[in-house]
Amino acid sequence: MQKTPDVEAQAPEAVLHIPVLNPIRRGPSLNSWQDRVEEKDFVSPKYGDTSATYWKLYASEAEINDKNFLDSLMGNTNSMVILNTLFSSIVASFIIEIYKTLLPGNGQQTAGSPSSNAVRINIVLFLSFFLSIMSAVSCALIQQWCNEYQTFAYPRAAPHESGRVRTYLFQGLHQFQIRRFMYGTHVLLHISVFLFFWAISDFFYTVDRHFGAVARYALVA
Repeated sequence: MQKTPDVEAQAPEAVLHIPVLNPIRRGPSLNSWQDRVEEKDFVSPKYGDTSATYWKLYASEAEINDKNFLDSLMGNTNSMVILNTLFSSIVASFIIEIYKTLLPGNGQQTAGSPSSNAVRINIVLFLSFFLSIMSAVSCALIQQWCNEYQTFAYPRAAPHESGRVRTYLFQGLHQFQIRRFMYGTHVLLHISVFLFFWAISDFFYTVDRHFGAVARYALVA
């Protein structure tokens, strides 16, 4: 006669064999999000991705962060483009007038050779104009990159694919250090303004020493 196994001697797992279903994974802090979002808004039955909740929450937070970040860049570069445009026009008008000191027959140089002061002033003015144009072009590039980021950062795809694309592009901006690049445009404009006033004070010094000395003192101060 076959002996029946002792039920009490068996392992608890064998006695209480309860099948465990695989529920949808929920984050431990999902309840804390309910004040801001509804879980039904994150359901993605089309793709069958149980992580859609977290990717869509990531996208909602990333859009807010990107909006503040891009608005800051666009606002700074817009003002810089206006300042560079106005300043470049001022420098260009002075170049048109002071460039005549390099031409023969202006009464300030010997035949065929411009004075050293005229050469130095024109070099500094052209350098100031060049740096101002470079600053404006750099601001235009930053605006173009921001527009392209807004266009391609959030493609019409599954939540996890869209989030990964956004992360990849944002890391590219971070590695390129676009904010420091924007600060570099400010530095270029400041150097351009300094060179412009240096050239103007030098030009005034050739016209009148006392007036030029006052202009140089104001520049240094």
